[in-house]
Amino acid sequence: MEYTGISKEIKEFVPRENEEEFFRDGEVIKDLFEWTEKLISNEFNLPCSFFTLSVFNQAYRICWLTVHEKVSIRRINEECVFGKDLERNHSWAVAYTLLRLHKELYPLTARIRMEIYKILPGDFYRRYYMDFVRGRSLSHPIDFRASFSEEEQITEVDLAKTRKYILAAMDKAIKLEEQNKELGKQLEEERRKREIAEQTVEGIQTKLNCLENDAFYKAVNINSILKYAQDQGNCDNNDIKTIRMMLLALCANKVPNDVIEAIKTLKLGGNITIGEQHNHGCQQFYGNITDSEFPSK
Repeated sequence: MEYTGISKEIKEFVPRENEEEFFRDGEVIKDLFEWTEKLISNEFNLPCSFFTLSVFNQAYRICWLTVHEKVSIRRINEECVFGKDLERNHSWAVAYTLLRLHKELYPLTARIRMEIYKILPGDFYRRYYMDFVRGRSLSHPIDFRASFSEEEQITEVDLAKTRKYILAAMDKAIKLEEQNKELGKQLEEERRKREIAEQTVEGIQTKLNCLENDAFYKAVNINSILKYAQDQGNCDNNDIKTIRMMLLALCANKVPNDVIEAIKTLKLGGNITIGEQHNHGCQQFYGNITDSEFPSK
């Protein structure tokens, strides 16, 4: 291919001298080179490595101008002179294949895709190269401008991997920051609920303290009600029944079972009390008093 026009690009693009320099760009590129060489060999019916090398240099140059120099496909086609139609067709088809393999790194616009399709005759790409692209992609971008040594290529790959890891780490850090913010909001909400609960408990305790110091609270309690109800001078059987039902309803699930059972036995003339009984100056005996050993008086 003869290079004409686009003088800036001529100084920067360096053709590769052998197929090994292309193979340094990865296993996929090696497979594409061998795929193309087989297609061209079938045309000439003999090995054509030198011809395939020329096709790849032309394809790399097209990709360099398209991706890095932002030259239009139309201008590249007008200013680059190809030797034969076979060379021209395979060069553009390989270039399009390389751009498709870079779809995650260099997305193709609809304009570029249409312009390359117009350059290639009929279904040339679909017939010869579409099957190669299926299921394949490149893990890192190729520098189409010039060949690198094996050591430089490894460095390029390492840089691409490092960039990938850094971006992944940044994404993870952003997610963790978002999670921390959410956890912070939840923690703040729990603190707020706890403060409200503490204020509620404090308010209830204050009310209880007031009740305990209140004369009415001291006078009206369960024992004073029981005492009033059991006094025959205050109540009759209907009254005692009503008071018993009222106390059972008020005390349900709030007092020990023995208190509930005591309330159930409430009757006129009874002597039920709730809580500890202190009988000062008295003794308590178990068994028959006639069996005691102290003087009867």
